[in-house]
Amino acid sequence: MKKDVIFIDENIALLPQMLENCASVNTFSGRKLSNSDLMTSNCNILISRSQTKINEELLSGTKVRFAATATSGIDHVDLDYLKKENIVFVNASGANANSVAEYVVYAILKWSFINSLDLKGKTLGIIGYGNIGKIVARYGSWLGLKVLVNDPPLKDNGFAFPGSIDYVELPELCAFSDVITNHVPLSLNGQYPTKYLLNQKLIDSIRKNSLFIHSSRGGVVEESAILERTSKNEIKIAIDVWENEPFFDVKLAEMSMLCSPHIAGYSRDGKLKGTLIMAEQY
Repeated sequence: MKKDVIFIDENIALLPQMLENCASVNTFSGRKLSNSDLMTSNCNILISRSQTKINEELLSGTKVRFAATATSGIDHVDLDYLKKENIVFVNASGANANSVAEYVVYAILKWSFINSLDLKGKTLGIIGYGNIGKIVARYGSWLGLKVLVNDPPLKDNGFAFPGSIDYVELPELCAFSDVITNHVPLSLNGQYPTKYLLNQKLIDSIRKNSLFIHSSRGGVVEESAILERTSKNEIKIAIDVWENEPFFDVKLAEMSMLCSPHIAGYSRDGKLKGTLIMAEQY
């Protein structure tokens, strides 16, 4: 029986070893994989992370029939092209949710310690109440924070938000939260686009001395706006994602209370959960 030819990102822990007895496994570096690599190898299964752009340029003319990403985010994937070519696609939604939530909690505790603040009675605003947002809300409540949430897709679909949180519209959340964190995908089109969801006007409305945590996707926030507020020492920033990754705004990084290179969800626990999902899908 002919074995599948699988290309697996080298950063997906343990998966190559798990599949080596049932397939021909090749590992690759995320940004270096090319169309010719896939064509010459007759690859039919591709398992990547966010550094690999899964689109027509990469897959055209190849034998790939199954594409997956061991990440929650899918803005690096051209879903329309995959659907047109009948290529099955899966992602690891929720695999790193707890890791990102713990990053948020660390940022809040660091902010509290630096400023000698009592968190009890402070307000936490969460934009996006998905896998990560739900955990952040629970942890925030444990810290004694009042929790506000905004998630129009869930609201419009009749989602029953728990009584322990208050649903508010985005301008109200930005104006009345002491800590703001966003956990939405980067979406350019559709009914709920999130490109620059947090624009200059909303960033300007954030109360002074607040903490703004950015760990979703770079393009969700207008970086120039948070740079302006931070440079005036009006708000504190914890930033993990950048609009032009792998490049980043050096000045914004220097002025941040906490900055990191898109690693909030890059924990061993998150990678292993993503690996398990990929193995189960295969």
